[in-house]
Amino acid sequence: YGSLAGQPRFFGILVGVLPIGAIAGAGTAPFLMKSFQEGSFILFRIMILVINAGAIIIEGILQIPNIYVLLVCRVFQGIFVGYYLAIVPIYIN
Repeated sequence: YGSLAGQPRFFGILVGVLPIGAIAGAGTAPFLMKSFQEGSFILFRIMILVINAGAIIIEGILQIPNIYVLLVCRVFQGIFVGYYLAIVPIYIN
């Protein structure tokens, strides 16, 4: 990324934003799971997968040189990681 050249502080921000998003996602997941019914929750999970795939495409494949787009994509990925961390114990039981 051309905008990251010579700015090492952004590397720490990029690494630290994903766990912050994961905390937010794991904190809001129980409320979202209670608000959806069984069928609509499956559609919600599919929507999460599509949005996460879009964020990965924007971040990794297109490599947009704007640091703020990269940060937003990392936050979305963190939120979805948090959702999945809250959903997995339901399927294990």
